[in-house]
Amino acid sequence: MLEAAIDTLPELYRAVFVMREVEGMSTAETAEVLHLSEDVVKTRLLRARGLLRKKISASLGRVSRTIFQFAGERCARMWATKIRPAIEQGGRRPTRRRRA
Repeated sequence: MLEAAIDTLPELYRAVFVMREVEGMSTAETAEVLHLSEDVVKTRLLRARGLLRKKISASLGRVSRTIFQFAGERCARMWATKIRPAIEQGGRRPTRRRRA
């Protein structure tokens, strides 16, 4: 589904998306290869992602609303371990633990 959605992107967005997200090239490398500024590369990547999001959401239809649903036991655990303690500590955002 993702490949099909990428194929529907206009060429100017598809080239940037593939170079950055598929090939793993940096913004600077992509800009150099395509003879664009880094700002243009960033803008096109942002627009490509938005177009892909819309295309995939349209393809999934009603199912897309439930794919990443946050509920049940997982939600309760997140509330108990992260959100509630953060609120009780004066509204500070929970921090992510760094692995050693």
